[in-house]
Amino acid sequence: TTGRFVRVAVQARLRCGMGEWMQVLQSLETGAPQLQVDRLDILSAAGMGEMTGGLDVSFELSGYLAPSVAAPANAQAEVGNAP
Repeated sequence: TTGRFVRVAVQARLRCGMGEWMQVLQSLETGAPQLQVDRLDILSAAGMGEMTGGLDVSFELSGYLAPSVAAPANAQAEVGNAP
């Protein structure tokens, strides 16, 4: 390996209540390995005909793989968004 950390990211979308979102966010902030939440977008699901107080949350979650775990540069594959 090259000795460099490799960034890994996933896009996530949740439909949940405020309490559930706070639990998810706390787990992400305090868990190991350290992860970063980017591109956070929170919409009220109430305006979309959903349950009152519900949220539609989308975000990108990223972290870094240690050089000993990361795949060689020529073995990296691109992963698209699932429908």
